[in-house]
Amino acid sequence: MPEYYSRVLKQMEKVSENDLFEALLLLSSSTSFYTGKEILNQIKNMAVSGRGIAMYYDAKIKEMLALLVEWYDNRNAYKNSDKILDTDRKAIEGLIALLSQKLKKPLPISECRKYTCMSKGKLSFIFRQITNKTISEYYQYLRVEKSKELLVATGKNIEQIANIVGYQTHAAFSAVFKLKCGLSPKEYRQHHWQNKQEKGW
Repeated sequence: MPEYYSRVLKQMEKVSENDLFEALLLLSSSTSFYTGKEILNQIKNMAVSGRGIAMYYDAKIKEMLALLVEWYDNRNAYKNSDKILDTDRKAIEGLIALLSQKLKKPLPISECRKYTCMSKGKLSFIFRQITNKTISEYYQYLRVEKSKELLVATGKNIEQIANIVGYQTHAAFSAVFKLKCGLSPKEYRQHHWQNKQEKGW
């Protein structure tokens, strides 16, 4: 990496070697730099041979470093939510409203990017800055909240509710619900109805 920095990154504006290594350290605790994993998997599963190997590695390393620099720049640019532009904030708010309508079939990241007109890196950072969650985590949050509503306001069974909020199996839904709420869906419903009866609702 130091050799590659001296040949390539030194030519880039506003990127010091310290910046690069700080970003690398921060990535170890980040869940948003998912694209890097995709590139590593591509390298691992590459089918290139002969003279093309060196060119392939070189291109993939450049791609990884470009993403890393974007990640670092976005992180610094949006550390403070007060710095987020109104247009970007409104785009995320609109996306959140759209996500809540797509619980059964989540929007792929590519569609989220199109909706907000943001790069993967920018979308990931601004979304997390505003919600304190990744898009995946926020989807899980929306599903749990919607399932709570259905559990207390309808007589639908657990399997039906799991399907409505986008879980393929009753078991997967129940496991996530209990992890987030501390109660199984059945226990949550019983607890709510018991409270209603005690209060005479």
